[in-house]
Amino acid sequence: MFRLIELNFDDQSYLGHIPADQLVFVPLEEREPTDLPYTSVLIGANGTGKSTILSYLVKIFEDIKYFKDTGKRAPRAITFSYNITYQINTDVFKFTQKNNGLDLDAYKEGTRILKWYYEFSINDKPIEEIQDRIILPGNIVAVSYLPMDRFRQKSNAVEDFYLYLGLRHRSNAASTQFFLNNTLPLLFRYISESRSVSFLKNILVFMGMDQALAPCYFPPVDILNNHS
Repeated sequence: MFRLIELNFDDQSYLGHIPADQLVFVPLEEREPTDLPYTSVLIGANGTGKSTILSYLVKIFEDIKYFKDTGKRAPRAITFSYNITYQINTDVFKFTQKNNGLDLDAYKEGTRILKWYYEFSINDKPIEEIQDRIILPGNIVAVSYLPMDRFRQKSNAVEDFYLYLGLRHRSNAASTQFFLNNTLPLLFRYISESRSVSFLKNILVFMGMDQALAPCYFPPVDILNNHS
């Protein structure tokens, strides 16, 4: 069970300072361990930064995954301070990115380089050996039906941590075909790994039907009615 609890950051280039207690996705009274699904919703007027915040969440988890796998900060990691709090089963994890400002070694080829560092805690207890103790959700999935979303577009592989299910190509063009090409392999993977597969196969054999899956896409019924 995964829950995103809280996020705050200092993005001076776009959204500015989002202080603690402003982006709380799970209130304190609902942070009890449970196996029930939990959904948080961002609601706001157009242009207030909802899509940007969601894209930051994806990038933050990508950066944490890179650090967990390599012990290094990602080459194109987020360049502002943040801390994110999330829960997996009964444990609450808090991951913080900060910087120490500039020092004598902070210049590289004429460019100022901030010295970033991470802090990490589990259930409010600071952890020194960060890399070995990080636990992440199994996947981060960005689903978008907008032709100009803010997520990093990519082609998905089965083993990828971050999955993009949207309309945009790498060329920034948008099409429903790209959405289908990204979605169908994941759908077949989910079905093939399901514990119900053998049961369904037996049912299909008993009914004399082919053991095959053929997805079909149809427009909503109201659209068909309005154009009939």
